[in-house]
Amino acid sequence: MDMDENYVPFEAQTMIRSRVVYLILITMICLTGCWDNREVETRAFVMTMGVDRSKDGNLEVIFRIAVPGNISQRGGQGTPEGIREITKPITVTARSIAEAIAIAGAIVERSLDFRHLRLIVFGEKLAKEGVGPYFDVLARTPQFRRTVYIWVAKEGQARDIFLNNVPLLEKSISRWVEGIVRTVGEQGYSRIPTLHEFMTETEGKNVSATLPIVGINQVVQAEKEGEKVTPMPTDKYQEKTSPLTKEPPAKTTEDAPRSGGNPLEFLGIAIMHSGKMVEEWPGGDARIYDLIRDRYRRGFWTFTDPNEPTKTFTVELNRSRPPRVSIEWKGDRPDVFIEVSLEGNIREIVSYEPYVSTENIHILEEEMEKRISEEIVTVVGKAQRKKVDPFYLARFLRTSIPTMQEYDDLDWESRFSTARVSASANITIRRPGLQIQTPTPNPM
Repeated sequence: MDMDENYVPFEAQTMIRSRVVYLILITMICLTGCWDNREVETRAFVMTMGVDRSKDGNLEVIFRIAVPGNISQRGGQGTPEGIREITKPITVTARSIAEAIAIAGAIVERSLDFRHLRLIVFGEKLAKEGVGPYFDVLARTPQFRRTVYIWVAKEGQARDIFLNNVPLLEKSISRWVEGIVRTVGEQGYSRIPTLHEFMTETEGKNVSATLPIVGINQVVQAEKEGEKVTPMPTDKYQEKTSPLTKEPPAKTTEDAPRSGGNPLEFLGIAIMHSGKMVEEWPGGDARIYDLIRDRYRRGFWTFTDPNEPTKTFTVELNRSRPPRVSIEWKGDRPDVFIEVSLEGNIREIVSYEPYVSTENIHILEEEMEKRISEEIVTVVGKAQRKKVDPFYLARFLRTSIPTMQEYDDLDWESRFSTARVSASANITIRRPGLQIQTPTPNPM
């Protein structure tokens, strides 16, 4: 009798079944996932962190730790106590950030967890000394995500920023941070990079990094009592803000003249070179930086009326095309020409001048082009005097340099400091708004 070709002896079948069973058992053992489980109830989630230089030369590190029991189902919006009850601050003085984390972990009844960290603020004194050494622990520790935002406290300590923070609407610290990042970018008065973006710029060649500066408005701080800000009487407000109105807001690093709201304000950027803060630029200069760096998208711009110097007009300017930069060499000295293109929608004309017409609209366009071109040259000149280039103008040279080694050896910032700079702004007004001319009152 012939044997079937597919016939398997009984002993072989038994051996195969045994091996399959053993394989399944080994796989089940390897797939068990409870040996390193971390329950939420055992974790203390650090939401924000601040780093300052202490008087004795050590570091003061403040941690704001979330209190889950005080967070409502709507992300903290329903709790009347405010952000202080949703997060609790702990400040530790130590020789390093890592040591401060270890000490804080020894006094908190749960294990510190930084996976939900949204923000790190450095004090101005520490920023001027150099923040580079303190990014080592952030880069090496897996829990520090590179999507964390980095800020610099203006004229003060990072700890004061956290203690004086009174959000107008949000109670959740995460929502507040994300809201600030979104709204600051809408007007371009500052720039808020992530840890990854800042480290990339710091480690890059021929470019200087920038960080946002967050300050405490002294007028609003005087109105603050606990978690509430009560606006002061009109006569007192005018007395407090009169010294602040000599220059237009955002044209200076001084506090904005205002009352009410959050004492914190974001107007300006810190220019960093080799990890150190070398200068502070006001919000207006931050806009010019955004234009050249191609990070600007839209914003309201107010200009002096060309026919009535005591009045103003406002246009919402939107990015039209990427900036164009041409660099020509005259020996070792470059000639830099910068061209930006914008489109505008009229938002306000205080005077009764009939600018919105085919014959007159060019008057507003030419005035804006002149002012923005002048501001570009002025702001670029400030960078040249400090021998820094936060605009990353060297990126327009990369295609003309044969090798990366030659690009790295360019010594661009020193050469850029001697460059002749000129600028041009091309602005086209597209829409007048919901009406053509400014309404003129009837004569008496």
